[in-house]
Amino acid sequence: MIPFKPLQNSYACKAIIALVACFLITSCAGKQRVTLGKYPQAPDFALTSMDGDKVSLSSFIGKVVILEFWYSWDPLSKKQAEYLQYIQNVYSRRGVVILAVVMDEGSLYPVRLFSKKIGITYKVLIGKKYVYELYGGIRSFPTIFMIDKYGRIYGKGFGLQKLEVLEPAILKLLKE
Repeated sequence: MIPFKPLQNSYACKAIIALVACFLITSCAGKQRVTLGKYPQAPDFALTSMDGDKVSLSSFIGKVVILEFWYSWDPLSKKQAEYLQYIQNVYSRRGVVILAVVMDEGSLYPVRLFSKKIGITYKVLIGKKYVYELYGGIRSFPTIFMIDKYGRIYGKGFGLQKLEVLEPAILKLLKE
């Protein structure tokens, strides 16, 4: 597990940013993607929720957003869902929104069954390849992006992110 940390603006990070910028300029002109840097803007998207609602990230400006990419069959994603449900129960009244983008393909029956079993009350969105690509073609699940009230990526975490890691970041973003 790689611990969740805010994006840093160190010398190594600046060098990586320069390399990534060169790559993006030459090979991805015109495409919106997550870039490295201190608090980059989160790419906007619109997806359909399991309830059939159209949900866009930009509609949550002014709120702290936890954006998770997951699979319903993945044991770490299942455990992460329990932590996210706790956060939903405790912090939703304070302006925290959880958007869980499920990347399962085919039938959504396992997702519905799992959501019901855990008692998920946060938004579960049906993932699309373009959103997956906007956020860098995620290679580890679950992956969480913490997005501040201004729609900027505060940080991201790969693998299971425990409450003792998530809660301090949430509290910091709520204060800003």
